[in-house]
Amino acid sequence: MTALAARRRKSAITRDTRWRDRKGREWKHSRRVAAGMHDCETVDGRFAGMWTTDEIRAALDGYAPTTERKP
Repeated sequence: MTALAARRRKSAITRDTRWRDRKGREWKHSRRVAAGMHDCETVDGRFAGMWTTDEIRAALDGYAPTTERKP
């Protein structure tokens, strides 16, 4: 199976998509903004940030990235 075929089998990231980061905060998808970038916020609305598609997929698989970004 090629990488493209494997990628197409994955489910789409929608507004119903939920995941947890390493600190245990539950995140939800808000909107897609640029190629591979997603505007996301925590379910309780206390935090917001940009996540890449790869970070979201890793978090869904149980390998959650930290939410801190270096400037």
